[in-house]
Amino acid sequence: KTNSSLYSLNLSNNRIEFRGALEIAKCLSSNSRLNILNLSDNYIADLGVQHIFYNLQNNISLTSLSLDGNSIGEQGVESFLKSLRFNTHLTEISLSNNQIGDLGAHYFAEYI
Repeated sequence: KTNSSLYSLNLSNNRIEFRGALEIAKCLSSNSRLNILNLSDNYIADLGVQHIFYNLQNNISLTSLSLDGNSIGEQGVESFLKSLRFNTHLTEISLSNNQIGDLGAHYFAEYI
């Protein structure tokens, strides 16, 4: 199914884990309408976020993504930065309250 009207989706604080993240990731690769996605305060973690970021490589509509409080660590940050090489439409991402650590901060510093 293709969405033709929904441009903002807030799924924060819904206990979404890897399986849910995988389903959302699949949709992102073909969705051309959704601009804002809030997945804050779930249980997505690095593996789930890796799938989301991988599928964002071909997404041309999403401009804002919130992943606050999802136990995202260094691997998640690395996946995100790799996906940005291909996705130039995402202009805002929020990753507060995660476990990015020093190495993740280093990855950001190299990217910026």
